[in-house]
Amino acid sequence: MRSFDDALTKIKTPADFHAQKLGFFGIGAAAMTVLTFMQYRFPWWPLHPVGLAISAIWMVRNQAPAIFVSWAAKSLIMRFGGIELYRKAAPFFIGLILGHFFGVGISFIVDMIFFPGNGHPILHG
Repeated sequence: MRSFDDALTKIKTPADFHAQKLGFFGIGAAAMTVLTFMQYRFPWWPLHPVGLAISAIWMVRNQAPAIFVSWAAKSLIMRFGGIELYRKAAPFFIGLILGHFFGVGISFIVDMIFFPGNGHPILHG
């Protein structure tokens, strides 16, 4: 119900016009347009427009090194081994992901038993 009240308050008392915010909006729209054009026009273009949209999320910024390492690993595997090596390596990387989830799950259970109500930041922290 609070989100409705917040929306109603913003409707009743609109914010003033800010040229700086409009400028930043324009820069973001132009960057998204360029990235989208490059993605569709050139198949080899490595940057996806969705990356720009999610780059402001704090968890993505925190996980950026892991994202870039996995992107580099995939690029190297595809360049030097092709689709055959990519398919052979997929179970290894899926195992890494599942092992990480298993470790986080075990630590969550340990936190529930030994540290009820407190917990520890495992995945993002």
